Amino acid sequence: MPLQKSIFTLLLIIAAPVAFAQQNDTLKYYLNSYDEPADRLHASYLIKVYKEKPTDVLWKRDYMTSADHKLLSTGNCKDSLGKIKQGDYKYFDYKGKLERTGHFENDKHDGEWIGYFPSGKTESIYHYTQGKMSGLSRSWNEKGNLLDSFNLDKSGTGYGVGYYADGQKRYEGNFAAGIKKGEWKYYYDLQGTHQSMACVFEKDSLLSSKCFTQDGQPQNKDCYYAREAEFIGGPGDWVKYLIKTIKKSKYAKYLSKGEQYTVVIKFVVDKEGTVTDAEVEEPGSNEKLDNIAEDIIRQSPHWAPAIQYNQPVNAYRRQPVTFVLN
Repeated sequence: MPLQKSIFTLLLIIAAPVAFAQQNDTLKYYLNSYDEPADRLHASYLIKVYKEKPTDVLWKRDYMTSADHKLLSTGNCKDSLGKIKQGDYKYFDYKGKLERTGHFENDKHDGEWIGYFPSGKTESIYHYTQGKMSGLSRSWNEKGNLLDSFNLDKSGTGYGVGYYADGQKRYEGNFAAGIKKGEWKYYYDLQGTHQSMACVFEKDSLLSSKCFTQDGQPQNKDCYYAREAEFIGGPGDWVKYLIKTIKKSKYAKYLSKGEQYTVVIKFVVDKEGTVTDAEVEEPGSNEKLDNIAEDIIRQSPHWAPAIQYNQPVNAYRRQPVTFVLN
């Protein structure tokens, strides 16, 4: 299943949608890292909507980073706001490698969607009918081991099962109309088949759940279906930590007065809540500041780990770090 990605940012802006019409009738919409409207100065992403030819029925829609205009997705849309995606789409990672391809019909996934590893190998093949899974859909790890398998008929009724890398079952359950329905069972990432959680769904909405300890006993508290990794103290304390640590660093000698420099650090919050694998997503023009930003994230205090199906899991994060010399 597609993974959701969470991004924190130092700059929190509340703004009305901003669009700029150019002479060639290109409309520009600026967004923050949560894809919410933002002003141009503090935006993380930019959507360009335009017509390649005046006679075109559909608009072209390019989604990119606002700072350096790296293309992240491209396709068509039905409206000048870029909200109703229509037709074939391509998605790219921050290094320009193809991540995913597929088709939209009235802004809903339709037909075959294929995911790719950075190596170019196929990561997943999913099938949809008007936004709901149908047919046979599967995903694999880079070694080719099956991770997810959904076998549904044309109406979206069927069965799904997932596996850990070692082949042990991760979850299993039923679908109706392409979405979860009835009981789903989830299992610990341990030898054996003990359930971590049992859930009941209706139209993909969680109605009830029960959690179990690793030895199969009922668990009566701290039962989570899904919880994001969170800095101890919450997002506000995370921002305070970043600001305080940036001020204490020796970044000033690498900037000119009035200059601003932003670098994005990607990292992992592991199952124990420790920050690991912190690295610059893509080296910028100032290696010294890149290294300082990387160290700031690497030295982070403890986090509460992400939880999925009542067990801690690794969580991937991206954090823009901005240095300003006034």
